[in-house]
Amino acid sequence: MGERLYGQEALTDGLVPRLVGLERLRDRRIAQEFPGARPVVEVSAGRAGGKTVLLDALYAGYNGRVPLARADLAASGFGESGLSGLPGGGSEPPPRNASPVTQLLYLLSYKLGLRPRRFTQAPAFPRLALGLLVVTTWRPGTGEETEVAPAQLRTAEARLREVIREDSPDARRRRELLRQWFDALSANLPVVLTVLPGMDAIAQATLATARDQLLAARPDRGALRWWGARLGRF
Repeated sequence: MGERLYGQEALTDGLVPRLVGLERLRDRRIAQEFPGARPVVEVSAGRAGGKTVLLDALYAGYNGRVPLARADLAASGFGESGLSGLPGGGSEPPPRNASPVTQLLYLLSYKLGLRPRRFTQAPAFPRLALGLLVVTTWRPGTGEETEVAPAQLRTAEARLREVIREDSPDARRRRELLRQWFDALSANLPVVLTVLPGMDAIAQATLATARDQLLAARPDRGALRWWGARLGRF
């Protein structure tokens, strides 16, 4: 069973199940304490105070059953073996467009977006998906970096820029060019994703989420306005 803390059950089998709506060790739903809210619980303690033991118990009990993400901030690749070689994880500086924060956000949004067995819908992150899309695809317009992009993607970007700059662009044509740009970006993702090497699968999932947001018949206007107010000068 591993380590246990004195009084641990008060949290793992008392407080947490009432917040989650699902018992930790049995597939039995229970009434949620705050069904219309999303409470945040912060656990604090000094070194060797038992935080990891508590997190281990919760992760073992709920992993795959509810939307759940865990990252070890002190470990290489945040504890994910497939990400252990990421630049910026040690003394090596992070790539131009990336940082430990963007890498962590990619990882957490990907993990939380996986559909668990006992919940029919995983949380969505419309603002985050669009923001990470910008970080992933942005390149300085200084020739050398721009030429890294494959010709197919550069052509799709040029066409999309033309229609965006029009005073009254045709909505159908703009949507089709945006779809073509997504297709080109997705097809060439391993080439252009030099900012986050090793995270192709996570970025692909984020790209799919952003595509759904932007190509939807009724896109999330709130998310678009939120980023529009912050990225206007770009």
